[in-house]
Amino acid sequence: LLEMALMRSGNDAAVALAIHVGGSVQGFVDMMNRKALDLGLTHSHFTNPHGLDEDSHHQSARDVALLTSYALRNQTFASIVATPEKKVPREGYQDGYTIQNTNQLLRMRADCVGVKTGWTGKAGMCLVSAVQRHGRRYVAVILGSEDRFGEANAMFDWVFETYVERVVVGGGLTVAQAPLRGGEASTVAVAGAETLVAVLHVEDPLP
Repeated sequence: LLEMALMRSGNDAAVALAIHVGGSVQGFVDMMNRKALDLGLTHSHFTNPHGLDEDSHHQSARDVALLTSYALRNQTFASIVATPEKKVPREGYQDGYTIQNTNQLLRMRADCVGVKTGWTGKAGMCLVSAVQRHGRRYVAVILGSEDRFGEANAMFDWVFETYVERVVVGGGLTVAQAPLRGGEASTVAVAGAETLVAVLHVEDPLP
């Protein structure tokens, strides 16, 4: 059910999961709204578990990004949304039924690790996507787009062309000598406890 909901946008799977976890659709919706408050999602309000258009059901791009960053900490979620396709047993399919992930960015970028497509009549074509490089994860949210995969791909290319990671201080490397009073030595070495990396514009010098 999780794979069908996250990879194929199965609304029926989302409803089944909501009833299983929350006891009812409304019970799960109440859980969703409480969690949104806990996470500080100030521009989110849910009325259903699948995201189809309903009065008072809304979420801002910023809140989608914050929720995505939180959800990706869960290894089960992260693994499913990063899967381009998967075969599952199904009656009538001798070789199994292939679940194709609706997120085409997974097949466009080797560094893509998810996350989820969306569409409704009011919201239009939407996509929240994530890529990972050198242990750092980047999240992009596209709402109401006519080319969500192309726009997300271009956005990530722009990020990597415009910003770079630079080592400010190497972990354990001496960066200065601090003077001492009354000690056996006149100075003591000052070093970073760990490596400090700054994300800077390509034209900006190190601080």
